[in-house]
Order: sequence, then C-alpha cells, then structure tokens
Amino acid sequence: TDFSEDALSGAENGLRNLQDMVKDIDKANEGSGEAYDVNGLKKAVESKMNDDFNTAQTIAVLFEELKEIRKQINDGKTPENIDGIKAFLRDFVDGVLGLWPREKAAPSQDKTQKLVELLIDLRNKARADRNFELSDMVRNQLNEMDIKLMDGPEGTKFKIEK
Repeated sequence: TDFSEDALSGAENGLRNLQDMVKDIDKANEGSGEAYDVNGLKKAVESKMNDDFNTAQTIAVLFEELKEIRKQINDGKTPENIDGIKAFLRDFVDGVLGLWPREKAAPSQDKTQKLVELLIDLRNKARADRNFELSDMVRNQLNEMDIKLMDGPEGTKFKIEK
C-alpha cells in the first residue's frame, strides 16, 4: 500500500463525504418510500468485516448504499423504515467504526471573552494611533457577529446578543 499526501487527502475527503451522507440521512424524517433492505446492508458490511476485518471494502459498500439512500431522500422518496436505517448507522458507523460525524465544539465562554477583549485592545490601539479605518472595521465586524461594543469613561465593554 502506498502512503502519500494524495492518498491521505483522498482518505480525508472520503471520510468527509461518508460523514456528510450519514448526517443527511440522520436528519431525514419518516417517509412513505419503498422500504430499504437494512438486513441486506447489515449482512454485506458484516461479511466484509468478517473477511479479515476489511474496513476499506466495508466503507466502500457503506458509501455506495448510503449514496443511494440519500438520493431517495433527496428525490422525496424517503424509505418508510428510515428509523431502522438510522439505528443501524448509529450502531455500525458510530459503535463499530467510530466514524460518526462530530460537531465541532463551540469555544468556551472564557475563550470567547478573551478573544473579544483582545479585539477590543487592538481596536483601542488603532483608535489611539488615529487609525479609524481599522478601529471601525473591528467594531463593524464584531457588530455583524452580534457582539456590540459600548465605549464609556471606564473603557470599552461588550455585549453578545443572541
């Protein structure tokens, strides 16, 4: 097996595509489309895993099947047993393979506060240097993120609006 930057990049893209399909399927609501053969998929991936733990072929089977399920969902033909498909994906993609898509955690409140305070310090330095273009840009971009700056006699305070 060749190990290269291209191979690594391809694997990363493949994983991202697989996880995108899993996310799309997991968001699907009940449908009235033809039932999907979940047992057939289960047997197919189990036979690949039983063949010397062949995860590459297992993922290839998953990829092809999930692509078809997602197409049905996008065509408005969500399988009537979508909950069974979701349960299998949770058990197998998460429980066995450990490849369930994870949401990136939001930065902690403490980090957010420190980042905003750093931007305020930079803005105040720009104002002291009479670089009003930069100070206005910082204020305006924070404002677009619903972070309101309030300048007062004791310095600049901020409020994050939800």
